[in-house]
Amino acid sequence: MPFLPPKRSAPLKLLVLDLLKEKPMHGYEIIKELEKFLGTDVNPGVLYRLMGNLRNKKLVRIIKEEERGKKIYAITDLGVKYLNEREDVLRHVKDRVLSMKEFLRIGGKDLVRTVILLLERIKDLSDDQKDAISSEISNFAQRIWDILDAGDDLNE
Repeated sequence: MPFLPPKRSAPLKLLVLDLLKEKPMHGYEIIKELEKFLGTDVNPGVLYRLMGNLRNKKLVRIIKEEERGKKIYAITDLGVKYLNEREDVLRHVKDRVLSMKEFLRIGGKDLVRTVILLLERIKDLSDDQKDAISSEISNFAQRIWDILDAGDDLNE
């Protein structure tokens, strides 16, 4: 079972507590709500380990166990306090998720796939290919900066 450092799981922890603040839910429902918000799959194993951790820390509790071991989770008063103390962090997490979803929508998926392909093939590139790619990346970066600067000028 892989170890998740606390800093990596903290955003997910806050998102789960925020969902449970709205209403009690079972694990599958939490997964579906997270996937809808994040725009990506959520590993059930990661979620269920997190739920165990949240239970151990008394931030959530099981309020009902249904057929086939389906558990309904609710946030505790301590969980609400924990979440309220971190509302700025939660807001930041939600803003980052929404920004990433917008980035992917406007072409970020293509950019990410291209970078992955480049990383996979970089050791096989000739010096001329590397120089050409370097030039393209520099030009692309400059065009993006120019667009961002033009947007800043409009907002002044």
